[in-house]
Amino acid sequence: MEIKGPEGLGGAREIQPPRRTGRQGAREGSSRTDGDKVEISGLGRLKGLLAHVPEVRAERIAELKKKIRDGGYPPGELVDQAFDKMLSEETGGG
Repeated sequence: MEIKGPEGLGGAREIQPPRRTGRQGAREGSSRTDGDKVEISGLGRLKGLLAHVPEVRAERIAELKKKIRDGGYPPGELVDQAFDKMLSEETGGG
């Protein structure tokens, strides 16, 4: 195949603005409300929930475990503090 300049392709043309397709035009004039639908998988929902979970600080957890193991953090006090914090977060206080 041999092409000899732009004339061989039908010549240069003026740039045209975008055109609407028949489907878009029909949808604008229609009163139908059944558009596209999206289904989110269980994994997608789980990822969405995990996005709102606070960051876990592994070093802080290790420090607390060591204190409990060494007897420097009485378990009853730990449970009370954890419960107070959870309650505060649930009621919007912290």
